[in-house]
Amino acid sequence: MNLSQSGPWIGFTGLAVLWIYVFSGLFAPWWVVLGLVAVWLVLLVLAIGWTRPRPRTVAVLPFVGLALWLGVVWLG
Repeated sequence: MNLSQSGPWIGFTGLAVLWIYVFSGLFAPWWVVLGLVAVWLVLLVLAIGWTRPRPRTVAVLPFVGLALWLGVVWLG
């Protein structure tokens, strides 16, 4: 698999799961959901900025977001 070409596609598809962060409002306070959406926006900006110079890294960003979400849900 050539992550130089497919990495951004994998990354942006993974970041498209914003609904996980939004539906956290069913069991988390509103300020936690707002923080998670802010983290998602940071990850999206990083993905956009790294599409050309670091395409392989873009593929890792959804996993970072998922790990952060799991950490917040586990601790909260």
